[in-house]
Amino acid sequence: MKTVVEVSGMTCGHCVESVTTATKALDGVSDVFIDLVKGGNSTVTVTHEGDVLGPLAGAIADADYTLEAVTEQS
Repeated sequence: MKTVVEVSGMTCGHCVESVTTATKALDGVSDVFIDLVKGGNSTVTVTHEGDVLGPLAGAIADADYTLEAVTEQS
């Protein structure tokens, strides 16, 4: 499965690393790709098994960023 979300507050490579690490730690997540948009909403694409939306939102919040929108789930 793939889930694509928009995340605000990310401004640099360290931000990308923080969100990637937090997201990859979730059960069922096999890959994470982030398209960084400095000063805007960055696109985070998560490849996973099962439903991870709740834990994903929590992991992003724990890393001090905000999940703004879910743009795709397949």
